[in-house]
Amino acid sequence: MNNIKKVGIDIKKFKIIFLLIIFTLILCCLNKSAKNYNAVNDIEKIYKNNESLDEESKNKIKMELKNNVLDDSEKYFILGYLQKEKNEDEEAKASFELSKNSINQKTNDFVKIYSNKLLADYMIKNNDFEKAIDYSVEAFNNVNPVDYNQSYEIIWDIFETLDDKEKGRNIAIENIKNVIHTKLLYVDAQIYLYRSLYNLYMLNRDYTEGIKTSLKIIKLSKKTNNTYYMLKSAVDLSYIARELGGYDTAIDILNSIESDLISDRDLRIDLEVYRLLNLAQCENIIMKYDSAQKHLNKISEYQKFITTSKSKSIECLKNITIADSYSSQGKTELAQKHIDIAKKTLDEASNTYYGLYAYYYLVMGQMELSNKSYKKSIDYFNMSKQHLETHPDTEMYTRVSYCLVKTYKEMGDTENVEKQLMNLLKLQEEKNELISQKYYKYVGYKEDYEQVQKDKKIIKVVIFLACIMISGMLYFILKLIVIPNILTERIKRKIKLYFKNDNYKLNYQPIVNPNTNDIVGFEALIRLNVGGKIIMPNIIISELEQCNMMGDLSIWILNKIITDYYNMKTINYLEDDFYVSMNISLKEIEDEAICEKFKNILRESNIEKDRICLEVTENVCGEDYEKVAKNIKELIDSGFKIAIDDFGVDYSNLSFLEKFDFNVIKLDKYFIDNIENSIIVQRLIDAIYHLSTKKNITVVMEGIEDLKQVELIKKMSNQKFFIQGYYYSKPVEIDKLKDIKVTH
Repeated sequence: MNNIKKVGIDIKKFKIIFLLIIFTLILCCLNKSAKNYNAVNDIEKIYKNNESLDEESKNKIKMELKNNVLDDSEKYFILGYLQKEKNEDEEAKASFELSKNSINQKTNDFVKIYSNKLLADYMIKNNDFEKAIDYSVEAFNNVNPVDYNQSYEIIWDIFETLDDKEKGRNIAIENIKNVIHTKLLYVDAQIYLYRSLYNLYMLNRDYTEGIKTSLKIIKLSKKTNNTYYMLKSAVDLSYIARELGGYDTAIDILNSIESDLISDRDLRIDLEVYRLLNLAQCENIIMKYDSAQKHLNKISEYQKFITTSKSKSIECLKNITIADSYSSQGKTELAQKHIDIAKKTLDEASNTYYGLYAYYYLVMGQMELSNKSYKKSIDYFNMSKQHLETHPDTEMYTRVSYCLVKTYKEMGDTENVEKQLMNLLKLQEEKNELISQKYYKYVGYKEDYEQVQKDKKIIKVVIFLACIMISGMLYFILKLIVIPNILTERIKRKIKLYFKNDNYKLNYQPIVNPNTNDIVGFEALIRLNVGGKIIMPNIIISELEQCNMMGDLSIWILNKIITDYYNMKTINYLEDDFYVSMNISLKEIEDEAICEKFKNILRESNIEKDRICLEVTENVCGEDYEKVAKNIKELIDSGFKIAIDDFGVDYSNLSFLEKFDFNVIKLDKYFIDNIENSIIVQRLIDAIYHLSTKKNITVVMEGIEDLKQVELIKKMSNQKFFIQGYYYSKPVEIDKLKDIKVTH
């Protein structure tokens, strides 16, 4: 009994000690978690997500401030951020200034950058643009060039602060271009910063640079198969056409864009909405209101898939565009209904779309003009112009000016009609200095309103000619660059569907030893079955080469041959060491990645050496013959046969045979067709015969169609001269190979 009691006491003590250990571990974990917490990282995450600090985060941050574990720069930055959240602007500004002045080598990078960036924001609020520039540049200088690939979004965030004025935009352009020119950036980072440059160029109304930047994005996007940004830049080009008055060109560009080429649903919807909004606005301007409304209705179908805050911005812009359409038609009540909806989210939406307020006030002015409320309409048009001072938009400015001309004309205010016409001329001067000289030739001597009206007709002609010139340039870009790229993406998508739906098929044509009438091999020939219609190789190859997808097809063919190889062994008159050949270009052989895939596929197949033959077409020349020779040798070493296909086509060059290792020469049908009449052909055949004997090379004569040709080959050949052609069989599907009858 005593023993039992002692044991009981020991167990009780053990439980208490165990609980104390668990409790201690929990405290240690909590303490470690507290130590691992970093307020700056928390603020960085919240800022980048465009969120506000919640109470829990605020309490954690305040606790860290009390712990006094931060350096002075980080401490002042955190304090400033808390004050910023409470809208205590003066206090926050002072704290960020202290943070900036306390920066040292150990200071967190986010604090180094954003103590300056947030100070720049406050300078903008205080209309001290020069200081804002200084702070922004200092913020940028704190970004380590080594980190550009991780910080490209931060770089744009820094300089976006300066986009309200041309001087700030030019500084932003200069610094962003310097980042791109460091050549440290990945392609995705380059595309992002080029898109930032495009926005800045558009605000500067520098259309030439805007076009060049869009083309760079298209080139980079094509390089990385980024269809989304390629097509988005095409929409950007349409916007430039709009800015210059080339609405037909803009509509052509927008109609050429196929959002279905983008596989990602969210990106596809984003692009389609962007495209449809631009298309609707273009058609409103040229008074195709019904068509514009159809595009706007289609946007509504996509909006249910957009769950981000951007959905509100899209809804706002869509309703302003609808109101624009109705107000232009004089349907004021319907316009008012949609402008009221837009007004609810106007502040939020203006953060997403530049110039949204200018557009809003333009439509409000049109509505008041329809109601003959001239004073109100003029006020709204002038408010629109005020917003265009910070976010210039040539098209919008032109529309506002014409609306003012119309308003003053209805009021009978000749002086202001002339003033607005002068504004239009000044705008055109900025677009084209040469043409502006012609404007002033006509405008400088106006004497009265009637003369203004006459001159206006001449001005319209000159503007029209300018627009034709610039639209012509954009149309040239559209035809030679944008549309070909879009067509390439369309073909790529089609080809991928063919692979997915198993539309590609292989037919096999036997290669026969005429002396024994045994089948020594087969050539695999690609076919495409679309809706029961067979498409031949020349079309297939052309499309694949256009999209740089020949390698994909060759890998598919090799895998299919390996699958079919084991099913061929039951065919009659088949030699035990038969092989199957496939076509491949020197360009593919030159590609080390493709060669590695070929070697891996063959190795994993466990097929014996020399059972798969790669037929290299002679007249498809690679650029690096040394690399091709090296890769061919490695392919042979890994177990492939190599054949020179179509030898003698385009240029019969025996020296070609010396460039690479090979096992088989395939002679084109040209030789057998001309063997009786051409001494040159006969001598070339003799040379190849001796070469085949000396080097133990197989020769395959293609295009044999009748017995006479077969007998002719038998006379001149040895055991290494084989025949391929319709005399024995056309290319057939694998399940029909067993029906081939070889005459013995």
